[in-house]
Amino acid sequence: MGTRPDTGTNRLKITVGQNLFRPPDVMLKDAVALTITFRLFLALLVVGILLLCLDPGCAKVNHETLLRLASTNSGWKEILRLKGCKKMVAASVLAAAAIPLVMEAILHMQNLPVLVMLLPFAWSVDRAILLVSGSLPRGSQQKTLYQISAVVITSITILYDDYRITVPGIALGVSGLISTGVSKALFSLACEETRVSQGLSLFNNVHHGFIILTAVFGLIITGTLSHRIESANGSFIPSLFEVHSTLLVFYISSTTAITLSRGSLLPLTSTTSTKIFPRFEDEAVPASDIFALNISFVLILWLSMFLGSATYVSFIQFLAYWATLFALFVFSRNNFSFQFRSSVYATGWRKEASMSEDLGMTTTEASHRTTKRMLLRNFCLTSAPILAWLLVSTVITARHTTQSEISAHLDRNFVAESRFDIVVSMYDEDATSVRQMLSSIKATKFLSTLQPRVVLYTKNPASDLMELQVATGADVVERLDNVGRETGTYLHHITQHWDHLANQTIFIQAHAHNQRELIPRLDNFLVSNTGMLSLGFSGVSCDCEGCSDRWGWEDEWGLIPKLYKKLHDTNKCSEPVLLSYKGQFVASASRIRGVPLDIYEGLHDAITSSSGWSHDPNVVGDNMDEPDAPYFGYTYGICSCNVRTRESQPCVRVYWVNGGGLGELRIVSA
Repeated sequence: MGTRPDTGTNRLKITVGQNLFRPPDVMLKDAVALTITFRLFLALLVVGILLLCLDPGCAKVNHETLLRLASTNSGWKEILRLKGCKKMVAASVLAAAAIPLVMEAILHMQNLPVLVMLLPFAWSVDRAILLVSGSLPRGSQQKTLYQISAVVITSITILYDDYRITVPGIALGVSGLISTGVSKALFSLACEETRVSQGLSLFNNVHHGFIILTAVFGLIITGTLSHRIESANGSFIPSLFEVHSTLLVFYISSTTAITLSRGSLLPLTSTTSTKIFPRFEDEAVPASDIFALNISFVLILWLSMFLGSATYVSFIQFLAYWATLFALFVFSRNNFSFQFRSSVYATGWRKEASMSEDLGMTTTEASHRTTKRMLLRNFCLTSAPILAWLLVSTVITARHTTQSEISAHLDRNFVAESRFDIVVSMYDEDATSVRQMLSSIKATKFLSTLQPRVVLYTKNPASDLMELQVATGADVVERLDNVGRETGTYLHHITQHWDHLANQTIFIQAHAHNQRELIPRLDNFLVSNTGMLSLGFSGVSCDCEGCSDRWGWEDEWGLIPKLYKKLHDTNKCSEPVLLSYKGQFVASASRIRGVPLDIYEGLHDAITSSSGWSHDPNVVGDNMDEPDAPYFGYTYGICSCNVRTRESQPCVRVYWVNGGGLGELRIVSA
């Protein structure tokens, strides 16, 4: 069914057209996260060793062969002699574990820029550990505490306002960032124990060794797990030799950032520079670090405008991210430290200081004047790309339309007898819990203004219909044969009440999935003109021809292209298909009746029959295929939609969102 999203929304949003780093689900099926990360660690190991060859700061480097380098470079020997060797190894192991976690988060999060905006959280974990351990100078502890608090609060705000966040995305992303922060802190403590302040050369050796140890441990961890887990479906070995543009860009950008930068706000880089070298008296966040982090965020957003899938960043998320950067500036000490890697700024500072002396200014006045100028300069440098991004994204968003190539099929002439129905598919679930679920649904914001009718279908032959009606509070209770799963129940209701459908209907199981998160979804996003609202996790799509998902399901019957071509009267299946899960959703009568009745009847017959094409043994194979649990019954709830509408579908973990976010969530009938 062609769709378009509602345009009547009060939600302030910044729409960034496309997302580069979210690979399509088809690719994820073949190149899964552990295998991808294994290849990343290979690249990291090679780049790390090459940098050892080229780094003039490393002592006793033998440039003849990589093999001799690994055995003769003093960095390896120094690491083995370090007092903090155990902390160094632990830091490498945690860093090696963090990268696969972050990779999994990338594959599960709909909006990669949100994950980038959370990078300062890893820094806050690092600083919290250093603060508790007493490793930070006493004079900077209070300001560091303010910085940590600001980062944590803004990170929570960014996550809270992301209406497409997923539970795996939160769990894996936050776990990866915490592991990164702990790793960075352990590395700092190890450097402190080994007195790396003896020289920059020793620090470079230790840092290179840390990167290479991380790559080695990462290869062991991901290689073992990917071979055991991902080689079961034959994807491990082939994926090692596949080259995909998305992965190639990811490898190049991530390995370059990890190995070449030492910015304290970037993952897998040290935060010890200001502490290691005594000429830096404070623990201020380097302005160059903030600038580098901001540039990485903006670059990803720019790339997202042209490649991949749709990305949405709310105005509140953007403000929270900017507040993070601003807090890191404000709560730093007056003289921002630029560390040994920012010679340009240091030269500029000395030049300004010399000019101040010529003007007869005191040291304090010159320092204050220089600090204000440098703050203004860095503020302008940091804000300029963001303002440019806002301008470009606004133009691109204005040029994009969300109208489907094929118009929606709606029955605009149908007049419903009932305003709202709740159709429940039940077997032997507890009647009291069903009643409580229905009460919670009826109490949601929109439904509390109506009197929805509850139609309950039970497939339990032993149930007493009158007792069940009283116990659940349903208006209508009907018994069906125990065939076809909940899909058969929904299709029965549609086909048997074709001319008596409610204006809108919730189709739901007696034991709803994720009820704790489903109720806020209905409360915040269900409105009077909702045409289709998925109540399961969504945003997963596939090609119309040869549809499949990352969990192993495939359209082995070729049903989707057949239905698509019949529905749209076309010979090609051009648009992506949205996959809806969990068997719970809201649909309007006009949208349901936009599909011919004979299609629903054919599907109902196929799913409730005991023979026929839906039970083809060549397709079913060894899978369970019983009347009450037909193999074909797991294929349902699929509709085609515009690409950008499909990508803006939220996940089930949605709470209050400013302004409701209605335009980005529901598919409306218009």
